[in-house]
Amino acid sequence: MNIFEKEFKRRIEREISIKGTGEIIGSELKRRRLQSNETLETLSEDICSTSYLCKIERSSINPNKQYLYEICKKLDIPKNQLDYLMDLGSLLRDSLKCLLNNDAITINKIVLNGIGFENYRYQLLILIKHLINKDYIQVNELRNDLFKLVSTMQDYDLIVFAIINAFEDYYEGYYKEAIEDVKDVFKISTDVTVRVLATMIIFKACLKLNRKDSTYYYFILKNMLIDNNMHSFLEYYTYLFLINMLKNGCYSTYEEIKPTITNEKYINTLDILDSFYKKDFSKLKSINKEASVYASFIRRIHFKDEYIFEDIRSFNSDYTIDDYDPLMIEYLLCQDDQERIDFIKDVVFTRLSITNDEYHKQFFMNEIIQLPWPNKGKNIKSIFNYLYGGGIYGNFTM
Repeated sequence: MNIFEKEFKRRIEREISIKGTGEIIGSELKRRRLQSNETLETLSEDICSTSYLCKIERSSINPNKQYLYEICKKLDIPKNQLDYLMDLGSLLRDSLKCLLNNDAITINKIVLNGIGFENYRYQLLILIKHLINKDYIQVNELRNDLFKLVSTMQDYDLIVFAIINAFEDYYEGYYKEAIEDVKDVFKISTDVTVRVLATMIIFKACLKLNRKDSTYYYFILKNMLIDNNMHSFLEYYTYLFLINMLKNGCYSTYEEIKPTITNEKYINTLDILDSFYKKDFSKLKSINKEASVYASFIRRIHFKDEYIFEDIRSFNSDYTIDDYDPLMIEYLLCQDDQERIDFIKDVVFTRLSITNDEYHKQFFMNEIIQLPWPNKGKNIKSIFNYLYGGGIYGNFTM
């Protein structure tokens, strides 16, 4: 049970709900007071009682706005910054919509307007900004600092952090963890943006793992997008679903749904992948239009494009692109059986130990059976056990 699953369970079972903005304001005022070398007594003088200010900092009362303005004035906090601080909840909701729409311009403005704050809610805004701008190293560094605050986060903040964490886990290839991060948000949130983002990440992670419930989540997501007039996302997620249908040989479903795709790039990509997965390479020559990077590389590898190695090396072949399969591309580049065997030993086994991807397990198990593997008869069973969780890597001779 991961940290979010555990915390969601704790709140649901104990009927705990942490809401409001008091904690954020109180902690921020205390930090600014200490930075200004003010005591409770000197700061509260001519404004309110010392005990009242103490309660504000402890978040044990809902503070009077006039008192807040006077306190902030004394701390040289402009009124617009206090308004920003008090509006952080709605700004966080706006930022989550930026994540949904990949809106870098708006999130950059939101974060810029809050420079100077250090509370965890503002850090969540920064995390969303880094995620949208694909600054994954910075996302990792900042989220590690926030894990220790999970039990004290307000409900919506916790949900947002879980979604951010799921996206980062997905981009790092930890697909099972991404699902676990957000699978319980539906139990404590009715927010449309939250539910759509959580379903999107679960669906994409299921596709990467080649799980059978990918179809279930596709139709859940499809209905959710239609019901909430988010039609602009529907074609893309249908396109991803169709790639999965091709990979698994579900051609009747593929043929039934494919006519709903109108984007020319998606259509060309599906046509190339259709030929690739069916091993009907005769069609590839006639498909020479714009397609996804993955489909274009497959086509060029098949036709032995002399520049393909250089182009693939210069391409950032990470796992953050939904319709790109770097493991497959690298394998297709292998020139002979020994290279293929070495690649499976050195790269595939390590990668599958992280992703537990059923499609790649099946694909590479079939490749191993066909390849002239060392001590093949003795080792096939051990390799199978390793790939499917029943064995240990060291049990077979490499």
